[in-house]
Amino acid sequence: MVYSADESDVLTLDHSNFSDTVSTYSLIVVEFYAPRCGHCKKLAPEYKKVASILSSHDPPIVLAKVDAMTRRTKTLHQNLKLGILRNGGKNVQEYKGPHEADGIVDYLKKQSCSVSKFSGEEFDNFTAEKLRADYDLGHTMNAKHLPRGESSVTGPIVRLFNPFDEFFVDFQLQSQFKGAESFKSKYRETAEQYRQQGLSFLVRDVKSTKGSFQYFGVKEDQVPLITVTRNDGKKFLKPNLEPDHMSTWLKAYKEGNIAPYFKSEPIPEANNEPVKVVVGDSLQDIVFNSGKNVLLEFSSPWCGYCIELAPILEEVAVSYQSDADVTIAKLDGVANDIPRETFEVRGYPTVYFRSASGKISQYDGNRTKEDIIEFIEKNQDKPAQQGKDELEKG
Repeated sequence: MVYSADESDVLTLDHSNFSDTVSTYSLIVVEFYAPRCGHCKKLAPEYKKVASILSSHDPPIVLAKVDAMTRRTKTLHQNLKLGILRNGGKNVQEYKGPHEADGIVDYLKKQSCSVSKFSGEEFDNFTAEKLRADYDLGHTMNAKHLPRGESSVTGPIVRLFNPFDEFFVDFQLQSQFKGAESFKSKYRETAEQYRQQGLSFLVRDVKSTKGSFQYFGVKEDQVPLITVTRNDGKKFLKPNLEPDHMSTWLKAYKEGNIAPYFKSEPIPEANNEPVKVVVGDSLQDIVFNSGKNVLLEFSSPWCGYCIELAPILEEVAVSYQSDADVTIAKLDGVANDIPRETFEVRGYPTVYFRSASGKISQYDGNRTKEDIIEFIEKNQDKPAQQGKDELEKG
């Protein structure tokens, strides 16, 4: 096997050695870069530092890079920019951690450990391995180690914590369906049919899934129902499902004929306050299709910083009440799904601005009325500018 290593311990791969090299490692990190990419150039020195540090890790964590712009390497990366390849490349996950050296090192050290650790115990299984790039995993035999665990845990559960606040969802591990043996039988039959096609299956009952009902925004009168959650965050839902229709619906999903499900609160009948309320079903109308400059806050009901920001946004909104071209709005990120392909929300509050011509920028300045107004004035499209931009697009 022939490959080159630069002075930073980063392996340089191409189409001739990529498969052979990846197949020899249980874990290898690969950057698919473009020589002219500004983000790639910015990452390069950090990536070199990480490779040097992790070369002495026990076991060593190998970092490699591939020029993704050559004709023969374009088929290797599958739209990945930075990937974690496991088990000789059989399991591929997108890197979703920090982009500075110390953060990358910490993230990759976690990724190299056993999937779940608690009090010295270790746990590995296929499902956890698939999820580890998106979740920190742990397990315990004692509920007292969980927040509010002693009072809320009544049996074996999987508890999903939201990193932004105290919200959590419990998934009961023992199904309590009654009078639904035929449904479960059909479910098992369908699971056996589709599990080799990239789908993992879990069956739960209404009693044990109150939290997940809130997560999906569904009600008990919609059961039996089936949900599919993908790694890209998109969800698919079929309520009031008949057992005999299960396989048909999954076939339609696999063929791309099922539209993603988007959780939304009801659209408010009155929306007359200075700060407009946006929900999932009104996001397109108020933010994307209104032709206005929109400052949108993503918030959580339990977020203390959101509560502190609320009166400030109110003052900003009042300042623009006479300006028909500017809208100040807010969206509850817990009760409504957020389009990840447009807005990256990792904590609350997160504030974005969309100009009338469609330019989107995140606000990361001071949370004061004056600074927010200054940001809006700098980034908004005036009516004349908006017309010019639309003319150029046409």
